Amino acid sequence: MNIAMLNGSPRGRNGNTQALLNQVLIGMQSVSQVKGETLFLRSTKDTPRHIQSVKDADLVILGFPLYTDGMPGITKHFIDALYPVDLQKQPWAFLVQSGFPEAKHSRPIACYLAKFCQRIHATHCGTVIRGNSEGIHLRSEKANRKIFDQFNALGASLIRDGHFQQDLLDQVAGPEELSWMMKQVMKTRASNFYWNMMLKQNNAFEKRFDAPYAPAYRGEKSKEK
Repeated sequence: MNIAMLNGSPRGRNGNTQALLNQVLIGMQSVSQVKGETLFLRSTKDTPRHIQSVKDADLVILGFPLYTDGMPGITKHFIDALYPVDLQKQPWAFLVQSGFPEAKHSRPIACYLAKFCQRIHATHCGTVIRGNSEGIHLRSEKANRKIFDQFNALGASLIRDGHFQQDLLDQVAGPEELSWMMKQVMKTRASNFYWNMMLKQNNAFEKRFDAPYAPAYRGEKSKEK
């Protein structure tokens, strides 16, 4: 079986998306002989080659991180470039990972991906939702063993059953919403320590409360009056 594995993360091979895609592939290879390559969508100059690889594949797996409740721009660029196409029931599976602990943030994009499959006439084999993923690529394999075993099982089920098993998807997704106690913890400054550190590393800490679209919106509303 020839697989096209699409990585829609701006981090490429060094991010959490690739770490999880690798585990899905290991699970697939435990069931059947599969071959293929990982295509990194951040290399937009290679989009025509990526599209051709998709058309030649027996199965496509698209993985990406959730950015502001949506997909990264490079992933949307690829999807837009794919239209119009008729993939004649070609199997497509998806992986959406994020730093949010709750699964509910990823549900709308999962609905979009199912609809996307209808539009390109592909077969939707399911969407893996995994929250609380930040830092997976930095931890040891031993620390990630439970998560990796779950993704191995998902890959095996995709080959064996032709789709991701629902009970495995539920296990990986985790809680739909935070408990009351966790919501209280998230309101504390301590919960923001990691994210503030990341903002500082990317020179964005002082801009964390910016609302770039608010002035334009207020201007439009004032004109209406």
